[in-house]
Amino acid sequence: HWAVCTFTGSDYSHCELVINGVCWSASARDGAPGKRDGVRGKVIDLHSGRWDVIDLPDTRVSVYPWWDGPVGRDALASRMAAEAAQRPARWIWVYHWPPLGSPTSWTGRRHYGDQELGAWIDRFQPDLVLTGHVHEPPFKPAGNWADRRGRSWIFNPGRQIGPVPAHICIDLAAGSAAWFSMMGQEDLLLSAAAAPERSVLDR
Repeated sequence: HWAVCTFTGSDYSHCELVINGVCWSASARDGAPGKRDGVRGKVIDLHSGRWDVIDLPDTRVSVYPWWDGPVGRDALASRMAAEAAQRPARWIWVYHWPPLGSPTSWTGRRHYGDQELGAWIDRFQPDLVLTGHVHEPPFKPAGNWADRRGRSWIFNPGRQIGPVPAHICIDLAAGSAAWFSMMGQEDLLLSAAAAPERSVLDR
């Protein structure tokens, strides 16, 4: 905690996503052998005075695992259908990478994304889809950090060098989102029909 806060200049070392009492976060220790790609889940005392808790009422946050092959694909589709039947007022997905063909998957040379995700978004229409893995899209012409697909917003902050990562701040109460990077800041309203024109790229 101390080392991260000192290095970044932040009051916070990291954040946890709490679902049904279990705290989830990225963890290099829990990845596959030889890979730093793990996700760690554990129970943490959130009332110890060391945590600031932000509650999201009437919201389901679905964290979907990486899948490979028809068995994993079909199992994930079945889970989505089951959760859609119990959908609250707001539904947020956390997914490994963006849908194929979206500006949030554009590397500057090709689209690099999930070939099934677009159809799932069209079918279930979550409010927000938070993705990553593909580093380049926000920094490339024809790429973007945000994309509107039906009622769903798809976000990918991209990756940049330096101590402060490229990141997106979403204000659900204000109905807005903002992308921050070394290139500058871009903003959008969640009520907009599409992502606005890029303002930090030289066209």
